[in-house]
Amino acid sequence: MSIELDSSLVQQGGDFTGGQFGSEIPTATGSDEYEFTTYENSVLLTLAGRMKIVGVVSVVFALVQTLAAVVLVRFDGGAGLLRSIVLALLSSILGAMLLASAKEFRAIATTEGSDLAHLMNALGRLSQFFLVQAGLIVVGLGVMALALFVLLMAVGG
Repeated sequence: MSIELDSSLVQQGGDFTGGQFGSEIPTATGSDEYEFTTYENSVLLTLAGRMKIVGVVSVVFALVQTLAAVVLVRFDGGAGLLRSIVLALLSSILGAMLLASAKEFRAIATTEGSDLAHLMNALGRLSQFFLVQAGLIVVGLGVMALALFVLLMAVGG
């Protein structure tokens, strides 16, 4: 059993992020294809189902945030409008990414003859999800640090 990756997509070095944001997802071509067992397929289906639930909840949260934005404009003049729109956008993007990854994990268990290719695609999509999430956390921490700095300067000065 071996997996061949397109050499132009293989990342050089030991970068823990797994490549650049927006880079192509490596696709696997299987030789000596492996087929998962019934138990392994059930584990993958459970994972795909749970990922789908979280993805759907994220999209629903995005819709709630959009409604909150409409309410905020009507009742408080839109003071929290930008925050609500940003949260809705980010939630919908992350939800869609999870749903795409869940679809690939489900394909592993429901198809025959291409389990490893689907696995590599699923892991590539999941890796992109975590890369985006990590980037958002870093940006969020930066914004919080800046807000704390501004607050401390206002109080101390």
